Amino acid sequence: MAVKDNRNLIDPADTTTGWFASSSPSQDTEVFYEGTASIGEQMSKTKRAVLYDTGGTGLENSNYYFLVNCGIVGQLETKAAGGFGVRFSSESTAGDADLNFFEVYVGGSDSWPIAFAGGWVIFVVDINKASESPDATNGTVPAPTAVRSLGITGDTVNNTRNTDNTWIDAIFQLPYNTPGFIIEGTNAGGDYNFEDIISFAEASNNQGAGAFRRGPGGSYVSSVPLQFGNTTTGHQHKFSDTNITLLWDSQEFSNTEIYKFTVEGVSGSNTYVTAGILSGSGDDRVGTQGWVVQAESTANRWSFQANNINANTGLYGCSFTHGDLYSFQTSNTYNISNFYIDSSRIIQSTTVGESDFLKNTIIQPNTAINVAALESIDLTKIKFSNFNFNTTRGGHAIQVGPSNPTTMTLTEDVFTGYSGTTGNPNTALYFANTTGGVTVSLATGTSEPSYRTAGISVTFAASVTGTISNLLEKTEVRVYDLGDEDPNIPGCYAEIAGIENADVGDVGDNFSGSLANQSGPDSNGRYTITFTVGLNKNLRIKFINSDFVDNNYWIADNVEISSGTDNFSIQAAQRVDRVFANPS
Repeated sequence: MAVKDNRNLIDPADTTTGWFASSSPSQDTEVFYEGTASIGEQMSKTKRAVLYDTGGTGLENSNYYFLVNCGIVGQLETKAAGGFGVRFSSESTAGDADLNFFEVYVGGSDSWPIAFAGGWVIFVVDINKASESPDATNGTVPAPTAVRSLGITGDTVNNTRNTDNTWIDAIFQLPYNTPGFIIEGTNAGGDYNFEDIISFAEASNNQGAGAFRRGPGGSYVSSVPLQFGNTTTGHQHKFSDTNITLLWDSQEFSNTEIYKFTVEGVSGSNTYVTAGILSGSGDDRVGTQGWVVQAESTANRWSFQANNINANTGLYGCSFTHGDLYSFQTSNTYNISNFYIDSSRIIQSTTVGESDFLKNTIIQPNTAINVAALESIDLTKIKFSNFNFNTTRGGHAIQVGPSNPTTMTLTEDVFTGYSGTTGNPNTALYFANTTGGVTVSLATGTSEPSYRTAGISVTFAASVTGTISNLLEKTEVRVYDLGDEDPNIPGCYAEIAGIENADVGDVGDNFSGSLANQSGPDSNGRYTITFTVGLNKNLRIKFINSDFVDNNYWIADNVEISSGTDNFSIQAAQRVDRVFANPS
């Protein structure tokens, strides 16, 4: 398994078989990039076309890649005047290149892509998009379902020399919603990276020519959607890189599905994709040295799909610009210290407890009035993040729901520029549920945000501090929220705070809640811990001490209390296990 090109090769242009033109097409064994030859054509003042007959229909709902070299770009007509185009026809025989077609103009003397190798460029055209708004038509204009031939056209300002001056070297097809390049497996047990994709695309006689290439300033340029991993069981897929810039190719007539990352996995396999470096633990995690990814303009927005429960994706210290949809609703996706600039939609969760969203910044999101930049059903995992309002567009920062738990916590998220008026279509939060109620606990240092609802009642409650004193050494303390029961496991409640050993503050291997702060011992050799929870929570506090302490074993015990006031306190009254001490 390795990097592979998943596009369909329509034809490598190594022979003239299947090709027809305004004049007879010619084979050129000297000017080519891939394969062994190309098809040459003499573009002149009278428009010329050179097309390939696929032999049938079924070409709709696809992007097409045309590998082209033009030696007379400066002599072409302008783009608007039809200097260079891509044509789709229902015809199939020599002499019919100019009959029954539609085409779009992709270049000219005033508009030509930067070559990636010796004058070679890639044009990517969506057949449906070209059909909907063609620049030129003739005869009976075919629907995409009736097209069987496709190729290029050219028109010069003046007559040119009687020799081939333009070459087409291959045509590829990529159906909608299909990955272009797939990165599978491991690199000799290690991780693949973007240089491995370049090595594949630049390999001698490789038909991936130009689809993934080097760009300005050490960047990479991709005109294909990239998929990491696959759905075949029994394999491991690993990809990681740091400090790279990826630019999505500017292709005016492409479908936006060509601008996309997908992380794929299946039960029985493992997929790991890591962008950047993660340091620290818990809420102190920080991401650095991630990827810079952007499209040139808002006309070519791109997507990132990392919502497969069998795949693991870490995005650490990245910068993403002009994005469309980021789909991250799985607990195996980690968003930490990233920038989202002029991006449309982030889906963080569709069930409770999904992707981490920590220390991210959303700048000028591409939202409209009543539309949110980030969608979630629970605010609890969205922490220490900044949301900056787009005054030219409007919208909310976060949509909660339409389903949601009855309690959640907001932790130091900052909302800048959003309307402070409850019910306004541009408030920080929008609760999309129509019935019921929710209590949002505001963690220490968190301001109450503005909000709008679809009918749900919302209560904001500040967090409070609890203190447990008089603890023996080596006592484990667990704090559970009795209002957050696992629907699949009756009697199993969410652990929201605790400590493994009261005397050393050890988190321990099995710890899942927020670490309590420890102090002591006091003059009696006892310890105190403090922890922060939401206001008005019903709590169960469990004391466990399985060690022999003060010449005794101690009973595991529960205390239930409500966090109804700030600085509430409990004095532990741990009891000797007399049955254990006197088993007879």
